[in-house]
Amino acid sequence: MNQPEVRICDVTLRDGMQIVNRDRVVGLEMRLQMLDALYRSGLPYLEVGSFVSPRFIPAMEDTPAMLRAMPHLDTEVAVLVPNIRYYRELEKHDHEKVNTVALFVSASELYSQSNTRMTKERAFDSAREVAEAARADGFHLRGYLSYSFRDVEGEQAMDTDSVLRDCEALLAMGCSRIILSDTDGRSTPNDIERTVRALAAPIGLPALGVHLHDRFGQGIANALAAYQLGIRTFDSSIGGVGGSKAVKASVGNIATEELVALFDGMGVETGVDPLPLLEAGRLLVQMTEMAGDPLPPSKLLANRLELHRGAPPGWLTAEMRAPKAEPQPTVQANGVEEEPEGPPVSLMATMVAVPITFVAISWLISILSIPTYGYGEFLAFGGSMVAFGFGVVIATILSKIIDGGQIAIADLPRQAHRKFDDLVKEVTRRFDLRP
Repeated sequence: MNQPEVRICDVTLRDGMQIVNRDRVVGLEMRLQMLDALYRSGLPYLEVGSFVSPRFIPAMEDTPAMLRAMPHLDTEVAVLVPNIRYYRELEKHDHEKVNTVALFVSASELYSQSNTRMTKERAFDSAREVAEAARADGFHLRGYLSYSFRDVEGEQAMDTDSVLRDCEALLAMGCSRIILSDTDGRSTPNDIERTVRALAAPIGLPALGVHLHDRFGQGIANALAAYQLGIRTFDSSIGGVGGSKAVKASVGNIATEELVALFDGMGVETGVDPLPLLEAGRLLVQMTEMAGDPLPPSKLLANRLELHRGAPPGWLTAEMRAPKAEPQPTVQANGVEEEPEGPPVSLMATMVAVPITFVAISWLISILSIPTYGYGEFLAFGGSMVAFGFGVVIATILSKIIDGGQIAIADLPRQAHRKFDDLVKEVTRRFDLRP
């Protein structure tokens, strides 16, 4: 696989679960299965939970249990921590399985107060305390900047000079990457362009990423706009679930599987395997059903799961990755090895065998009719059956190709037999050959 050109960071188990699992109906085991599928897909960043007030976000109360139960993963694993009090909670648990601490602050004063109950200035001071402690413990730092593009409910565009100062403050704390967030999904590609262009030179594009929500179906368009401007880090969640309780009429993230499909379609290497993502999507559908929620908003996920309805867990990866067993000789009771059966009948053999069968049967019927109709009818009927036999074979092959399926050779004689039965009935009726 080529070196990934973009970095897709999945936040399903944090941002997604804080909405889907708000009533704590999704058990730890199912979330561990989700983590396994996401990890196997090759995603370079997995945000597995947050240390926050369980009264405000109940779904994250068992983040410590998640850390205890999960294995060590060879990828970037992060948790979100809002202040020094909850950083101390992280220190008490299996924090060696985590290598990144995510901070979050807001470019919007209004949102800072509604989400953290702190002024923007106080929230930055709190994040700075966490950053100092986390750096001392060897963690990488990631900084979320909420409402980077438009202010709360999209009333007005954010002042880019103010956003730049906020980004510089996060860099000074030691954040290696700053994630510009469209927190309520009301931004447009023009908003993305205005902000990224203002930050590209003073901050540097490699230090920037985007965390986009999808209110009006233009989240992917915003991601494409960011990519065209030079952004290479993108947050997403399976199925497009997620959101903030502090946002009125909150909406989900852009969907991981749709983001991967976008870049794959553009020929941009993601390093992400879509097969395990589909397994994660199936788990997510089960989770939303348990929570009594509508299906996840991702249309791509809905389409792919509809194609494989009723398949057992792990079906796709098992089906696509299972090694093809080589046939082995068997030993009979007398000690003599019996060779395994060879491959199925070849296509060429079938194309020869089916018409010959038609010729033999049709000419037999024709011979019986010679006394009545003569040799002309015999030859005409026999020739037509040869052509019909080839026609059945070719039509079957074409229909399989058009349907997108594989050619099953065993279907040819079966279909030919049904066609032949119909033809014999018609010939019997026309030539009055009834007994």
